[in-house]
Amino acid sequence: MGVHGRPRSPGKHCYEQMAIVKSVKMWPYCCVMLIVLFAGPGLAADCTGYVLEQIHSLVLGYDGGSWFVLRWQTPTDMTCTNRYCVCWTKLGETKEHCFHITTGYLSYMADANIEPCTNYTVKVSAINTNYHLYSHNVSIQFRTRPKDVTYLKVQSKSDTSLNIVWNNTYTNKCTTNYNVSWINLNTGQVKYSINSANKLYHNITGLKACTLYEYDVDTLADLGQHSGVTGRVSKTDGDSEYDGDSEYEGDSEYDGDSEYDGDSEYDGDSEYDGDGDSGYEGDSEYDGDSGYE
Repeated sequence: MGVHGRPRSPGKHCYEQMAIVKSVKMWPYCCVMLIVLFAGPGLAADCTGYVLEQIHSLVLGYDGGSWFVLRWQTPTDMTCTNRYCVCWTKLGETKEHCFHITTGYLSYMADANIEPCTNYTVKVSAINTNYHLYSHNVSIQFRTRPKDVTYLKVQSKSDTSLNIVWNNTYTNKCTTNYNVSWINLNTGQVKYSINSANKLYHNITGLKACTLYEYDVDTLADLGQHSGVTGRVSKTDGDSEYDGDSEYEGDSEYDGDSEYDGDSEYDGDSEYDGDGDSGYEGDSEYDGDSGYE
């Protein structure tokens, strides 16, 4: 290894930190010269012609309908890799949406122009931006789930009934039914009913007067997908102490069945700091030509 940090075998030591200490005795003084050289991955070494290893274990970490989280594992050999390139395309389109992510992150959240009930193909490659090197990509395909219902409320009620209504403001073209359930919060008794996709209301009957109920609506789709419930709490008539809907939102974006547990490495805005060295570096630099094989 030369004193300038350049490896004797090009492309074999792209990430190295070394200290060279040279002592020179000079009478009557003792002079110590310290030289410290730092080189990040793929920055100082010559990576010309280096073959980058692909990433491992690419999975869909969480599907939010209008956004999704990807996760993966690093290549075994990180020599000369200084970025990951994430690209996705929508079924029926040819345009690729691509972003660069620094190697400190092993997840990515796509939340721009993502639609529910839509098929996507995602590709992730290890890259070196200085030498324009790309590994073979790893890809997965999936369909996003339907979105949860909106504007759920009690339209009218009596001592023994709650007439609830809701809306579907998203293009949930895969919706097949709505699962309506209600829970007596005093006894814990649960009942449910299935509504057709075009029926955006349900009259819940046979309830007890002066009793708190939680009512939930879950959008169902083919392929076994569902949105996750949206819920509210209301009280049947007969008592003037409580006559409104609470702000309880249920579990609208996390239905307990996904792999996403809220602890993803991706925390929203932390990956992008605008300096071009961390986070995302743009959306259309590689449209139609991401460098993948």
